[in-house]
Amino acid sequence: MENANNYIVIMQESLSKKIEVLQEIIKANDLQWEALRDDELDDEKFEESIELKDKFIKQLEQLDSGFEQLYQKVSGELQNNKTLYKDAIGTMQAQIKQITDYSVQVQTQEARNQKEFFAKTAQIRKEIHQVKATNEAASGYYKNMNGLGTLEPQFLDQKK
Repeated sequence: MENANNYIVIMQESLSKKIEVLQEIIKANDLQWEALRDDELDDEKFEESIELKDKFIKQLEQLDSGFEQLYQKVSGELQNNKTLYKDAIGTMQAQIKQITDYSVQVQTQEARNQKEFFAKTAQIRKEIHQVKATNEAASGYYKNMNGLGTLEPQFLDQKK
């Protein structure tokens, strides 16, 4: 029973840490959104947000793995003595609800950012296409003005 109490405390700390990490992911998503909404895509801010999110996602995976291992060790004790651990179970349920709410918020932000990313890349492609077309037109004009794009008359006199 003493071990179970220790495991439960560690599980609650793990859930608290997971809440903090999800809050950091939300901040990183906001940073990414700001970078995407800027008229000139801020590459540094965008890359920074991706690196931050990657770091936090790895932390989440570690926390999930550790929590799952601890839960496997105490699940029988929790199930058999629900009344004894009622407060701890209630606290963890509240934490899990908060984690779920944050997870939904992260998913919503990710969908929003992905949509904006695709819109931004489409806009950039369009601008690149316009620059290419302008360069081709300017090059054609330059060739015509310098006579590089025209052929000299090719008339052959067949009388001799």
